[in-house]
Amino acid sequence: MSVPDKTTNISETISVRDIRQMRQTADLLANSADLHRTALIEHLGLKRYIFNALGRAAHRSTAGVQLVWSTGAETIGQNSAKLGDYLYARAQAEQRLPQAAITQLPALNEVPEQPVSLPFLPTWPWAVDPAKRISPPLSDGLKARRKTRRKAGLENKNESVLSVPRPGVPPIRLDKRKWPNVTLEELPLAQALEKPAGSLAFIATPLAIQENDPDHAEALVTAIHRVLDSGGHWFLVDAVPAAMPSHWLFAFFPEAWTYASEVAWNAYDFYNALRQAGFDDIQQEEHTFRQPVTLATALQIANERPGILRHLPDDVYQKGLARLRGIVAETDTPEAIQLDSEVTVIQVRATKGKEGKEREKTEDN
Repeated sequence: MSVPDKTTNISETISVRDIRQMRQTADLLANSADLHRTALIEHLGLKRYIFNALGRAAHRSTAGVQLVWSTGAETIGQNSAKLGDYLYARAQAEQRLPQAAITQLPALNEVPEQPVSLPFLPTWPWAVDPAKRISPPLSDGLKARRKTRRKAGLENKNESVLSVPRPGVPPIRLDKRKWPNVTLEELPLAQALEKPAGSLAFIATPLAIQENDPDHAEALVTAIHRVLDSGGHWFLVDAVPAAMPSHWLFAFFPEAWTYASEVAWNAYDFYNALRQAGFDDIQQEEHTFRQPVTLATALQIANERPGILRHLPDDVYQKGLARLRGIVAETDTPEAIQLDSEVTVIQVRATKGKEGKEREKTEDN
């Protein structure tokens, strides 16, 4: 792949999130119907992340909006794909971004009776292995905790772990035969945060961050840190709207993209908030899933105004809804027409402090 030499320092000034957005946006432009193309070019960050970042001249011709390179003019989709692939490769080489494959999910033809988190996660994207007697995140957390406690010379004791249940999300499972001294409890989030300080060895909170505004989300991180014991583990999963510009929602509600980019947490926000709260050994993984959605299902979801759509002003929401309704009305079979769409989910495993360090501080005092 040939890329102009002048772009070789771009990875120093553009974030990993920008790289992913350019790649996903280029992919969507290449595969979307002409119906969405105009709105996407205007609103999905292309001018911000391509025009402004590179300082290239743009002009309009019969071929549409284009970028001018020293090697000649190419379409914006081709250039953003080329640049995105190049920067992504550099980031991989610098170990700044973990490898993330895109997994294909079945098309969404209707809204589930118990959706997980609309509009981004109507269903849980991971299949549960029925052969496993314990959920892998809990197993990993308990094993790591046992190892660090042994190194610190701490005796075994009864442990309490807690899972916050959510409709559509498989519950955390515990193998009591292997972990007889561990007790698993399920509580709503508000009651989980009322637990005594330092009382939990493990807590799982699916989709608890992005549904709060940033101030409340930071307070939630602090509260989780409080209820965990030293060396305790927090396992969280959440959608990352800022990493999914090719989700169908943003084609019809482009203003929601502004909110996702500027307000919703991205991977760096998760990491920084956990670090600031005092978590150690923070491991993050992003997973991207491609899941087409029918026009009829998209309209059904939009009509409910869930999640991020609630943050839009009423007139802006109604404008986007009218746009989607108009397209559905012009389509003979909206239940059969599928929109390409992708969703990105982050998994985080974070540890509160280190057993050895905490014990040394206690003994010194």
